[in-house]
Amino acid sequence: MSISLEKYLAPPDFSLGDVRDPRVFELDYIPRKIYERKELPQIMELISLYLKGSRIPCIIWGERGSGKTTTVKAILRELPNALRRVEGYKEVADSVKTVYVSAREKPTSYQIYQFLTGMKGGIPASVMKERLKEEKKMILAVDEADLLKDDDLLYFIPRETSIYLILLSRDIRWFTNLDEAVKSSLLPKHVRFNPYTAEEMDEILTMRAKEGLNYFDPTVVSALAGIVVRDADSDTRVGIRSLYWLGIKRSWNENALMDTVKESIKEVEDFSIRMMNNEELVVLYLSIKNKQTNRAYEALPPKFKMSKASFLTKLNRLQEMGLINLIKVSQGRIHTIAVQPLLRHPEIVEEEIEARGLLGD
Repeated sequence: MSISLEKYLAPPDFSLGDVRDPRVFELDYIPRKIYERKELPQIMELISLYLKGSRIPCIIWGERGSGKTTTVKAILRELPNALRRVEGYKEVADSVKTVYVSAREKPTSYQIYQFLTGMKGGIPASVMKERLKEEKKMILAVDEADLLKDDDLLYFIPRETSIYLILLSRDIRWFTNLDEAVKSSLLPKHVRFNPYTAEEMDEILTMRAKEGLNYFDPTVVSALAGIVVRDADSDTRVGIRSLYWLGIKRSWNENALMDTVKESIKEVEDFSIRMMNNEELVVLYLSIKNKQTNRAYEALPPKFKMSKASFLTKLNRLQEMGLINLIKVSQGRIHTIAVQPLLRHPEIVEEEIEARGLLGD
């Protein structure tokens, strides 16, 4: 039986409103020109020192939407061309490798070694490490480094290779919990990305609007920047998605801003939840549902059973992600940890659980 799909198609004259290039408003898009944060010179100074023979690893940390990933990806993209334009660096421009990897996608040192060497099929880690020792100039950025399931890479890369390591994380607490030998091996420079001000957010959103829109109202963009800073914790992702919807709807009036920002907050939260692995999602769902960590742990279904230590580690990770707060509560002699959800739309967690069929029979 055939289906008549013609009636469901958008009309031929369907328009994206004022949006010229939808890709510019995707959450993983790196714009042609980025906002140059005041911390950028610190990072470039460390890279310059590395290229001249002195190596100090870098840890960049800051809230979601503070520009960590965008800044580092732009550096890795533009660095080779920048080196070619500066006397004294031209000779190394073609020999420097720049590599970005997300620990969310590759959470073990072994997987990252495979990615860096191109070796597959059960090759021992020791063989891949020997290959990495041969690298002369490589800059490796590991995003969401707090998701690494082991710290072998953090010990090996600084101590036994010439690779320069940049680590990105939302929260610095994971570093303080590393083994002392690993921290001693790293001895990093910490670079903190503070939340954007309204003026900075205005400049960022204006740059994005110029790249991806045919038309926008600067006054409305400035007002949007202020709302994002005030109501969305300076999360640029919310501002960028709001810009997209304002452009699609051609709603360049301040009356549409609040509803658009609310919709974009939900969209960004939904994106973050969909990026979580199954174990993280189940722990988050049960923690929100049961309101206490002990009850949530006891409610874990058999296929997700884990040690109490692993469960608490995942809870701390969820807190670092800004999804929950863990609050110590004393009731007489009984001490428990209460869970405070921070999501504006916690219902999307249950929706994603159901969509994946994680708690079904």
